[in-house]
Amino acid sequence: MPLNIDSYTTTAGTADDSRRIATAIKSAIISEDLDVRPESNLGVQSYGGFSPLFITGTYPEEMEIPLFAHPISILGIRGKNFICSDLRPFLKKDPSKTINDRITDRINFDYALSRNILNLLWAGGRAGEFITGFGYAGRVYGAWISQLIRGLGFNDLEAINARITAMAFYYMQCKDNLVWDAEEKQNVVDWIYSGTQLDESHIRSIVDQLKPMLSYSHLIDALKITVGGLRASKISVSTVSMGFASTWFGYEKNKVVSVAVEHPPTFAALVYSSLASKAFKSCLLAQVIDKTGRRSDHDSFISHYNDICKGQIRLEKADVIHPLIAEMDYDGEKLAMESAARIPPL
Repeated sequence: MPLNIDSYTTTAGTADDSRRIATAIKSAIISEDLDVRPESNLGVQSYGGFSPLFITGTYPEEMEIPLFAHPISILGIRGKNFICSDLRPFLKKDPSKTINDRITDRINFDYALSRNILNLLWAGGRAGEFITGFGYAGRVYGAWISQLIRGLGFNDLEAINARITAMAFYYMQCKDNLVWDAEEKQNVVDWIYSGTQLDESHIRSIVDQLKPMLSYSHLIDALKITVGGLRASKISVSTVSMGFASTWFGYEKNKVVSVAVEHPPTFAALVYSSLASKAFKSCLLAQVIDKTGRRSDHDSFISHYNDICKGQIRLEKADVIHPLIAEMDYDGEKLAMESAARIPPL
């Protein structure tokens, strides 16, 4: 199981009262069979011992569940484990209508639905997917942290060192049981080199300075060593986090970006939304993405994301349009048509 099974086990996530949320969900499952209601999974399939559960405001027992911003893991209820997401902020309160007819915010609804799917894979044994198939998100993560460091007045070489350090941290978050030996260090060097084409010996010189990093504060400590030097005092949790507010503009943006620092599935979902929707084009993350990799990297990431989400949805049982691209901000009719063709009809 990965280091942070869900967003509520991250440093930022622990600030929320997740026990109250989990207790209310467990009560609704045990006393009211919420998990077997028709709208409970929206056609999303279980994976790796985890089942999806969506709170839609359709049933009276959901009234007792507080609103919550992140997918939350509910473990060991009736021998089942759940990844539960709250869709109520994006739905009308009219249980007489279908879910599709109740959606008021398609972009954030699709984002929340796909984020649940990524969390199913993450908790269900495929954390390594975020190094391989979703590896582009790791490249963006490094470039994003590098940009935040650059904003503190550091030079190009120092920003490169930050990028390498941040990518190593992202990699470590995806490992079930990290053994920081020579072999794993070489794996990190190879992965960073394949994604950046930076000088391999320089990557190794930075990675050799690193210790296992388990939290955001560990990343900050590492940056002070690999980047800071005599100016290490400029790097802190608060100074680097100043850039979070402009990173992304979606629902509960500050909470989501803060947990994404330590939770690759959340960060991958941010990358997708920034690529796939015009609504996020002015945010810092979209600007970083524009400068990270090529158009083909963007298309490959979007295609893999769509395939993963589509593969987890039983279309014949789904009452919603699943989270594939609804609008593209790319030039070119061909790509737009191809993207639209990947969205199956209801």
